[in-house]
Amino acid sequence: MENLLTYKKVAAQLDLSERFLIKLVKSGKIPFVKIGKAVRFVPSKIEEWVVNKSNADFRFVPPGTVVSMRKKLTIVKVEKV
Repeated sequence: MENLLTYKKVAAQLDLSERFLIKLVKSGKIPFVKIGKAVRFVPSKIEEWVVNKSNADFRFVPPGTVVSMRKKLTIVKVEKV
């Protein structure tokens, strides 16, 4: 069994604020596990969710933008130069 992740760890991996992650959970847009009142995340489900979102929301990256990637998840962050 995989170790479950907290809001803080998932937010850091996805480069999101914890507040925004809470909104995703409340709206049911991200997979999570609820144990009592605690919300936790299964790493493989989060990776699968990111891959599915990136395929569905594929966008053209205009010239002159900088693309950076995080280590654990293949997440692309686009920043204008």
